[in-house]
Amino acid sequence: MKRNYFIIIFSVIVTILLASCGDGKSETEKQAAAEKTADSLALKIAVLPTLDCLPVYVAKELSLFDKQDIDVRLKKYSAHMDCDTALTTGAVDGTFTDIVRVENLKARGVDCDVRNVTNISWQLVTNKMARINRLNQLENKMIAMTRFSATHLLADTAMQKGKLTDDKTFLVQINDVNLRLLMLRNNEMDALLLPEPQATLARLEGHKVLLDSRKLGMQLGALAFNNVKDSTKNQQIDKFIEVYEQACDTINKYGFKKYRKLISDFCGIDESLVDSIPQDISFVKGKNARKEDAELATQWYKKNR
Repeated sequence: MKRNYFIIIFSVIVTILLASCGDGKSETEKQAAAEKTADSLALKIAVLPTLDCLPVYVAKELSLFDKQDIDVRLKKYSAHMDCDTALTTGAVDGTFTDIVRVENLKARGVDCDVRNVTNISWQLVTNKMARINRLNQLENKMIAMTRFSATHLLADTAMQKGKLTDDKTFLVQINDVNLRLLMLRNNEMDALLLPEPQATLARLEGHKVLLDSRKLGMQLGALAFNNVKDSTKNQQIDKFIEVYEQACDTINKYGFKKYRKLISDFCGIDESLVDSIPQDISFVKGKNARKEDAELATQWYKKNR
């Protein structure tokens, strides 16, 4: 009887020990596995340190995504090329981009579409040391841009307006927007296409703007997503777009300068510089690019690919 008693006690102890050990994984390993699973189910968006991405940061700050019960994770890059790669490999579900880039992605076999427009614009900024005051003075100069993108289209537009030829003006591929600005500051580039707020930083440092996509009436910014058959993922995308447009309305109502600290943090600029960004910038929304912009992007890409 006593022996059976000890056997029972021993069995209970072993059971407790096994239960405490679980599957042999540490608490840290379990948390890492749970986070990996959560990340795979979340909607991942590629963002850049540019002003057009502000709505998603505002939505995060106001918990708008939480209210729609969607887990949105922002993946930060400093070059649209890296965003393209992330979209192509499935590392992200959607990305801030432009409609020329979407044309290029589709031509490369990527199954994606524009799901909303954005307000990104670009300015052709010239190096103050080069003393370039007119577009025709870009002859024998270097312009930093990214091939098959809105910046390539705009560089081409500048050359046409300046009556310049390909053999006398040099388009140089510099993908990273922060690197472009650094090269301007280091006097390593004659001209370059910059979005906001990088364009404002360049202007404040005395560099000259010769062309502005907004003044040309172009709206080339876009939010693109991979096309998927997963109904849950598509519902996430629909809710994301709804929240994105809501955030655009909020920013337009109160002004983007209300979010100085937010812009300073994700763009990596001094908070005081936000007030120098043009005040007339508004955040556009719409499921599709305007007809004239879509036609411009398509025709230009077909001609230049």
